[in-house]
Amino acid sequence: MRTMTMTIALLAGSTAAGPDILVSQITIANNYGIVGDYQAYSFADTTCNIGDAPFTYVDSTNQHPVFTSSIYRLQDGRFEQIGLGFVGHTFFPLQSNACNIGCNPGSPGMLGDGCSNTIGAGLAGSQGGLGPRSEISAYSGDFPYPFTTINQSGNAIYKRVKVNTTDISDLSAMYFVETQYISNEEQTDAARNNNASTRRLAFSPGANSPILSGDTFVGQAAIYAWQAVDPGVMISEVQIPGDGIVHVGSNATDLGDGTWRYDYTIHNQNSERGINSFKVPIGFYRTATDLMFHDVAYLDEVDNAIDGTDWSQTLLNGYTSWSADAHFDDNPLANAIRWGTSYSFSFISPYSPITKAAELGLFDDDGLDAVVAQIVAPYSGPCRIDINGDLTVNYFDISLFISTFGFEDLNADFTGDGELNFFDISQFLNEYAEGCP
Repeated sequence: MRTMTMTIALLAGSTAAGPDILVSQITIANNYGIVGDYQAYSFADTTCNIGDAPFTYVDSTNQHPVFTSSIYRLQDGRFEQIGLGFVGHTFFPLQSNACNIGCNPGSPGMLGDGCSNTIGAGLAGSQGGLGPRSEISAYSGDFPYPFTTINQSGNAIYKRVKVNTTDISDLSAMYFVETQYISNEEQTDAARNNNASTRRLAFSPGANSPILSGDTFVGQAAIYAWQAVDPGVMISEVQIPGDGIVHVGSNATDLGDGTWRYDYTIHNQNSERGINSFKVPIGFYRTATDLMFHDVAYLDEVDNAIDGTDWSQTLLNGYTSWSADAHFDDNPLANAIRWGTSYSFSFISPYSPITKAAELGLFDDDGLDAVVAQIVAPYSGPCRIDINGDLTVNYFDISLFISTFGFEDLNADFTGDGELNFFDISQFLNEYAEGCP
């Protein structure tokens, strides 16, 4: 693993022009105790401006960055988000050189290029300065001011990063904290997409006190910790046109009984449009069992108005599919994968993995219904040209392929590149000519 200083220097050397905020360290965790079934936490961090222009920090306006933290669990090969909190609103910055890339101090109320700022865990958990996630436009960085719940306080867990105590009780699991910043002064995807960093987290038995360990994964969302632990995990980055970035992690585990478990996590880092469905092609008339869905709950006023209904799960038309069954225009509070959150999915198949393309439906489609991501998924049987699964290869399979291709169905994506074109037709014809084993 690269050292923090080396990582920051490399990122600073490749950043786009303008201000560019980076979480260089996650350093201290506060525990606020238990209310009901939930623990509450906050985390200290140090940020660096690795760009070539200063950031604006003005307290009583919307001209300042905001930040939030989330907690993740890796258990039995599954990577899941188990906690999230409101966003913290920053104010007058320190101008230190903790990043060791050369601080050029800006004027008062500005974070100069190369300079660092530290927010303590107590300040990060100060309830009056915490506002709803839903009021943040994650891609543009805009938000209303004053934000809802400004200067409001409550019990020990109010607005802070909350985790159900049962979700942190397994000492065999691995835990991670992710801290992410958003700013309306970052104007390029390169600057927006490096704003999340991650660090290993553990919980002491009984007290559930958080203990940070290891280095901070600088500029990497928590989903990359899954890959760091298991190199077999594939992570695809999907930059939605005119919007933010979404990460899709996928992995296949040999269960040793002739079946494979396929695990997926979709992380929406900063897409305002969000994700409302996930379709994995498994081939027509193929089997999949034990479909699983896991989301993360919004527990505070304002954001808890978001519908927490689990996504529907289906095995139909050659796909394992999950869907919120709603679009933004129909129900803006539907249970979509919003920015700063991750949902997880799983199923079991008798077929071993290959690379395929999955379809992610956009919650606020705005003319673009879906995007695709490379994943690991089941091979469509020992003879995938037997598309209708009748154990005979003939005209009916050709006809079904043509109609599948014509409907832009990813089950016709025989090359697995996420695109339907001549190469898929050629691959199908070549396999058809070879026949089935």
